[in-house]
Amino acid sequence: MILRLLMIRHAEAVDPALTQGIDGERYLTETGIAQSRAVAGFLAKHHLIPSYVGSSPLVRAVQTADILASTWGIEGPHRVVLPTLDLNGDNKEMAGEISTSVQESAALVGHEPTISRFVAWLIGNAGVRIHYKKAAIALLDCQLPLQKGCGKLRMLLPPEFLE
Repeated sequence: MILRLLMIRHAEAVDPALTQGIDGERYLTETGIAQSRAVAGFLAKHHLIPSYVGSSPLVRAVQTADILASTWGIEGPHRVVLPTLDLNGDNKEMAGEISTSVQESAALVGHEPTISRFVAWLIGNAGVRIHYKKAAIALLDCQLPLQKGCGKLRMLLPPEFLE
């Protein structure tokens, strides 16, 4: 079975000084909110709305994912927080968590360097460096269960192409 996977970096967040240096509490800026809406609109326009939206537990990723999910009408058990998508996510743990949660398509919002490492692992080249700007999107088609080398990178899109 093929899983269509959208790996999205969270949108622009405030400087850590505004959250007393607590990284996990950084929230989206107005630009970040606009970026999240642009991602949602672009993916909807191109008929790439997933059936499931997951995010890291960090505030900026949750907010980005919530904007995507609300724009697409995704809620309840199809909108979840996945602890493995945090700043220190392990590829095999993420693959296991996603494989047991999703069967058709998903948008997952996370952080650097976790998502670029995960994408490289999925396409079978852990040595490749993928540069993810904030609100960038990677589209992969992956064979389930997720494992190293199971995916094909179909698109890597920086945020400036979303407008």
